[in-house]
This record gives sequence, structure tokens and C-alpha cells, in this order.
Amino acid sequence: MGRKPSGKVPPKKRILRAAEQLFIKQGYRNTTMRQIASKSKMGVGNIYYYFKNKYEIFYTLISQPDPIERFAPLFEVFFDPQVFPEDVERIGEVIENLYQKNRSFFILLTIDALEFKGKHASIVVNFVPEENLHIFREMMGPHVKDKIRDDMDIYFISKLIVQVYMNFFITEDLYGGKQHLGYPRKETITKIARVLKEGFLKR
Repeated sequence: MGRKPSGKVPPKKRILRAAEQLFIKQGYRNTTMRQIASKSKMGVGNIYYYFKNKYEIFYTLISQPDPIERFAPLFEVFFDPQVFPEDVERIGEVIENLYQKNRSFFILLTIDALEFKGKHASIVVNFVPEENLHIFREMMGPHVKDKIRDDMDIYFISKLIVQVYMNFFITEDLYGGKQHLGYPRKETITKIARVLKEGFLKR
């Protein structure tokens, strides 16, 4: 029989986990390497064996896994012709699940906005380089060309859907805005989908 897993968390992961908890609780600048060492139950010298400094720890938490991997469920749902562009409500549900799974990450992005002026958040916001946007549009084109108006840019629409829903979930959760749009969560997801697809002006 093979050995049973020891259940021990690898040192580097312990450091990252401890640092993440401290950053979320008290911010980046108010967190010290000594505090990270204490919370991870490691010596300060051991912390420096794995990371050059506190900044490298923060950067690792923000940048790993890379955005393509972290947001893979979004790519899957947008490239699924059974979902996009008609089932925007389903996309909203996927975004909610993605947010909940990465809640700590989005809190770190808020800290980044406050303490680094969004320096690292751009990794997420602009993770599809401008020079590659044509590839995204070409890949999306075939299954949406007969469903979306000719004057609409598919990349713009996709990003808009993500940002509207993500802002909704972040406001509900982190900014204390329970039912801030006037309706329960599930009903709001549906109403947002309807507005995104149909607009709100009488035709």
C-alpha cells in the first residue's frame, strides 16, 4: 500500500494563506513579515527562503493562478453556443459562482485599488491583450453573428456583461448593499439579463 497523505500544508502555501488572511484583515501596509511568520507558525528567516519580501507575497496572491486559469469558467460559458448570447441569466449565475469561489482574491483587488492605485488589478481587467482581441472576436463570431446586431462589438458586450454582474455581486457582498437594486439576488440576476438583452426603452 502507498503512504497516506500526511495532511500537512506545504510551507509556501502556509505562508500565502497566512498573508492573505492578514492582508484582508488589516491591509497590505499594516501587515509585517513578522506577523506573517507568526500566523504561519514559521520563522521569519524561513519566510525569506520562499519569498524575497512582503511585496512578492502579495504579488503572488494577486497573479497566481493566472487570469486565464482563474476565469476559465467564463471562457467556457461565453464560447458555449447553448448559453451565449441568449442565456445571459446563466452567465450571471456562473459569474456569481466564480465570485464566491474567488472572494478573497476580489478583496485583495480592493486592497490593491486602495494601496497600489490598481497597479495589479489591471492584470485582471486587461488580461486579454489588445493585440489579441481580434482572435477573441474571430472565435466568438461564428455562433453569434446571426444573433447580435451588426453594430455591436462582441468583445465589448462580453466584458460589459461580466462587469455589470461582478459589480452587482461585489456591492452586495463587500459594500453592504443587500438588495441595493431593490430586488432579491436571483430576481436581480434575471432582471439584469433582461435589460442587457432587451434594453429598457419602449420600442
